[in-house]
Amino acid sequence: MNTCPFCDAKNFTAQLIHEFEHAYWVAAHNQYYQGYCLLIAKQHLREWHEVPENIALALHNNLRQVASKIHEAFAPHKINLASFGNAVEHLHWHIVPRYLSDPDHLQAPNLTMPASLTPEMFEQLKQQLG
Repeated sequence: MNTCPFCDAKNFTAQLIHEFEHAYWVAAHNQYYQGYCLLIAKQHLREWHEVPENIALALHNNLRQVASKIHEAFAPHKINLASFGNAVEHLHWHIVPRYLSDPDHLQAPNLTMPASLTPEMFEQLKQQLG
């Protein structure tokens, strides 16, 4: 039995912003950084080098599209992109808008903040990013 939380889209349907051919774009539960999202590969892969080239190109383009939409919607000073996979061993990226008003904007983002995404915030986020 597969226990990977990203292999079943039902686990994040409530945060789904857009479905691409090879990935899901979802709002992160933690909105300490307004507009923080994840791009989750549909196929269960652990490492970037395991991705077939055609899918890698599509995922790269999706990542660029997501970052561009976040930039248009929120005008952050910087957008941090990160792929770790230590806690969830399923290929995914954190897309984290950074603002000069962040008290820690010169440091790596703190992705362990408590969940703060409400249904109302999600709808507003989805409209802004739509």
